[in-house]
Amino acid sequence: MTSRVPRADGDASRFRQRPYFKPPWWPDIVGIGRDADTDCDRVSMHVIASYRLLAPKALLR
Repeated sequence: MTSRVPRADGDASRFRQRPYFKPPWWPDIVGIGRDADTDCDRVSMHVIASYRLLAPKALLR
């Protein structure tokens, strides 16, 4: 699963270790590997933050 992050956050070292990975195709994309130990609350946080980066301003209100 991938999501967008602010570019400065995308370079953070925390996204270079499990469960995260850095896909090579875009600098502000972070991937999250999912398995039985995946923290769904953390995944939810990333999905919401990614949506807020991409959503039209009217929908954010």
